[in-house]
Amino acid sequence: MVVVLECKGTHKTRHFATGQLAKASIQVETVPIGNQTPRAIMVATLLEQSGITAFVLDPPGIDDLWSGDDEQLDDLLAQQPENLALTPRLPSAEEFRARQDLLAETEDYIEPLLQPAPKLTKEVSELVEPPPAGLPEIFPIPERRRSWFLQVLARSAATSTLLYAGDAANARSYATQQRGLSVEQKAIGQQSLFDDEAGAEQAIDAGTAWSSFRLNKDLAFEGTRYTIPVPGRQFLEVCRGVERNVYAQLEQGHIGGYWRQAKIFWERWSGWTPTTSTNDAVSLGRDGTALTVRIIDS
Repeated sequence: MVVVLECKGTHKTRHFATGQLAKASIQVETVPIGNQTPRAIMVATLLEQSGITAFVLDPPGIDDLWSGDDEQLDDLLAQQPENLALTPRLPSAEEFRARQDLLAETEDYIEPLLQPAPKLTKEVSELVEPPPAGLPEIFPIPERRRSWFLQVLARSAATSTLLYAGDAANARSYATQQRGLSVEQKAIGQQSLFDDEAGAEQAIDAGTAWSSFRLNKDLAFEGTRYTIPVPGRQFLEVCRGVERNVYAQLEQGHIGGYWRQAKIFWERWSGWTPTTSTNDAVSLGRDGTALTVRIIDS
């Protein structure tokens, strides 16, 4: 299942938070596939002294980009996706005002970001100004490119998972040209997925190292270990990595196997909590990743 996630946060008012959801409802529909859009989840988090409130919208959409058996999936994901150039477009005036009207009709659940525009007749529609600047671009995916889009998303997920663990060398082999930076993006200082060639595989600093770590005797990870000195002659230790069996699939170039192994990992360990130390903070991800944070003595 593919789900488009849009997260926002604010320290301002509830009105502002629901306005963020209105904007998010436009942003999550910017990658239509044929005449449909993927499932979407929109979250606006309101941070107040009295507590934290999360507003969530979960509209319907298509669940799966592709269906077939494991062998067919492996064959599809083993192929390098074509280097296609997607041509974005801005929402038309009609699309923008239709979105405003829809938000206004659901004002019991979400306050519209903008006041609804008056209904337009066909005779005066050509006189209406275009939508305001700052709206997100729409990147339509033709129906015939559905499998290609799955290939790109799968490789993007593999790239992100390996980069999270600190393995830039293997991550680079999965990255597609669609995730590179254009000349214009480099000119404005947008950060690349990878460091320069000379330092791509080097540790970030002296306190960082590639490391294996365990959460119990059956749960081992490959990843990166950070140590940061804190007052009291102690260290803050942060480990982030990928479960060993999941990592093995990625290291061998098996994206389909990575998806299946990550699912096995999550089904087995999603409800697990550490019992060795109440000072350890542990987070497990559906993609087979883990993050641990703890204080250790020098």
